Amino acid sequence: MAKPMVLVVDDQPEYARLISLSLAREGFEVRTASGGEEAIDRASEIHPDVVMLDINMPGLDGFEVMAELRERWPVPVIMVTGNDSMEHRRSGLDRGADDYITKPFAPRELAARVRALLRRGAAQAGISSPPAASQPRGAPDDAGPAPGPFVPTRIGRRAWRLLDILTRSPGKVMYHDELLAHAFGPAFVGDTAVLHEEVRRLRRALGVAPWSEGSIRTVHGVGYVFDRSGAHRARRSRRPSCTPQPKVAEQG
Repeated sequence: MAKPMVLVVDDQPEYARLISLSLAREGFEVRTASGGEEAIDRASEIHPDVVMLDINMPGLDGFEVMAELRERWPVPVIMVTGNDSMEHRRSGLDRGADDYITKPFAPRELAARVRALLRRGAAQAGISSPPAASQPRGAPDDAGPAPGPFVPTRIGRRAWRLLDILTRSPGKVMYHDELLAHAFGPAFVGDTAVLHEEVRRLRRALGVAPWSEGSIRTVHGVGYVFDRSGAHRARRSRRPSCTPQPKVAEQG
């Protein structure tokens, strides 16, 4: 039986990849698009079972994309945004979204909402049950940039919170304690070791090679900064150099 297909639309490749990996772990097949025009083209090509749409995108925003998709077929849509105000949420639902989720969110909540939409759609169509999600054998084939091979990594709420605070202020150095308080809670302020480990896990989930920083750049002794232009910047390798050292001629 075919796995349910989810189209993830987000202009931030880091978010698209984490969402894709989270859903793939729950047994969904995932495709991504980085903007509104691409989303419309991909949806017309693959006919997804559910579309996850970021609202704030350059060019066509999420609402415009949803309106265009709905003219073609009644695909269920989950709107994704960083604005958690009640007015914003009400506006999204009033404009036709089937569900609404705010960044950062728990991966299991995301999968549960997708399953709920599939069950609702199956019930409305008179189908006894929607396509069942099966356990994935690998990563989604286009879950965002991945310089290295897919490495299974557990993605938790802390990783989402770290990515959320970093991407909200690109180019701004976020201090260790700021990140710890936001992602872990006040009790962890000062524990930089746990922060470094979570950043390492986040980079790994984003497909960054072990010797690279990717878009999450380290400011040594201070914190981290989100640098979209540095997605593939290599950091200084800690591995020993294999370059032979020149011999020094003996004197005398």
